[in-house]
Amino acid sequence: MVANHFRSIMPNIDGPTFLKRKLIVHAILSIIWYGVEIWASSCNKKNINLITATLRPLKRSLSSAYKTVSNNVLNVITDIPPTDLLIERKLRTIRKQEDRLEIEIDINKRWNDRWTEEGLQNKDKWIHKILPSLQPWIERTHGDVDFYLTQFFSGHGSFNSYLSRFKLVPSPLCPLCLSAPDTPEHTFFGCTHIGEDKKDLETKLHIKISPNNIVKIMLESQENWNLIQTYITKTLKRKITLNNTTKSNHSSTPSVAAGEKSPNRDDSGTIRADMQP
Repeated sequence: MVANHFRSIMPNIDGPTFLKRKLIVHAILSIIWYGVEIWASSCNKKNINLITATLRPLKRSLSSAYKTVSNNVLNVITDIPPTDLLIERKLRTIRKQEDRLEIEIDINKRWNDRWTEEGLQNKDKWIHKILPSLQPWIERTHGDVDFYLTQFFSGHGSFNSYLSRFKLVPSPLCPLCLSAPDTPEHTFFGCTHIGEDKKDLETKLHIKISPNNIVKIMLESQENWNLIQTYITKTLKRKITLNNTTKSNHSSTPSVAAGEKSPNRDDSGTIRADMQP
């Protein structure tokens, strides 16, 4: 209940910075941790799922994620481990029987092992392609996410291959080139209409970008992170504007499939960047 109330002060656009969002989330977590040494001992799978459901709106608010993003991906984007590991880390820290750094290393290693296993099972394929190992991501010393970067990492956002599943756009094809399915990989690495922007970015970075190296490049420096973030934001804003213009010209197109909920739209069916996902 508290988590849902706090979401109203954390809109996707022009809301608190990532750091301030993080402070709010950790303030709410302190409420959840009350009496953890007592209730954690009887925490079964059902209870862990309940806590996960409680934490989910917090993670979505922190990352500005679409409502269809999986819990595993939300964990990564927000730097919050899976619920069972999160509880274990809190308990071990409270008991003070181990060095805090040793606890972090152990928890992060097990989290990374799970992530690798999930990648082998072809879950959340896109983010596993650009982030096959969590270790460098977890250990980074810079880089905050926002509404646009979360779309890039999750693959859930202003991509017609995704939006067409909800009948929010008439076609899964790229709205810019109309020649290929509009996936994250096509949007940022393959579309001819963003070729000049991509070439300009690569000139500034002194390296060609690809799904296999883009996160590594982002993590090398704050400057690289900012350059790539600007490129991603500019590209997605351009697509959002184009899709909304197209939608207004085809007002007879259904806004959402029967029985499905839109991932991110207002009452008119217009895809909006400034609303809660």
